[in-house]
Amino acid sequence: MEKYKVTTVGALMKALCADLQVSQPDDAWCMYTAGTEPFAPDTPCYPADYPDFGDAGFVHLPPDAVRQGMSAYLTDELLCEVAEEVLTHSNCADAETLVRTLNYYLENDCFPAQEGKTLHQLDEILRRHEWERGFQVPRGILAEPACDLSLALEMFYCAGGYDYLEENRKVLGTEALVFLSTLYSHIAAGKYKRSMRHYAVPLTKIQRYKLERRQVPAVFLTDL
Repeated sequence: MEKYKVTTVGALMKALCADLQVSQPDDAWCMYTAGTEPFAPDTPCYPADYPDFGDAGFVHLPPDAVRQGMSAYLTDELLCEVAEEVLTHSNCADAETLVRTLNYYLENDCFPAQEGKTLHQLDEILRRHEWERGFQVPRGILAEPACDLSLALEMFYCAGGYDYLEENRKVLGTEALVFLSTLYSHIAAGKYKRSMRHYAVPLTKIQRYKLERRQVPAVFLTDL
């Protein structure tokens, strides 16, 4: 995605989706707009570097963005979350869908409800998920009726479940702890049912033995 060039919100979101399908962006940026919401696909915007945050909470927008008449901004992290949400439901996202999802998220602080997915579709979504991007996508998978025990266990261990069970929680971030704590409770309570999908918990014999000594529920230690 090209920065320092006036474009439209729809075109920028489509370019961001194309980038995300290749690799995760490694630079920080913001989308500057005139501050008029909701956005339309042809709403002008200007992608550029983050603003400077001065003393006493003052925000100094990039001079080139100000010259373009831009007075508000959205971060790359927020825009990536929106793009990733749309990509979980379609590999070919159009500008109208992307902008509509962005507007919905800005107004409701959540994504619009989607039609239920099959276990196979959820599996594919999990395979594509980059965990450093956060837990919005995993939470969406867990909320789907088709999510089974094997998928829930896989997400638990991918998110740092072994450290959680070992109570080595200093290595886990706050968001990961909240995610794992909730998921642990739901798995232990039997919320997710077994299916034909297989999953081998990533534990050695010694690790299983240590966790058994800690009286960790067998559901976290058993291959499916």
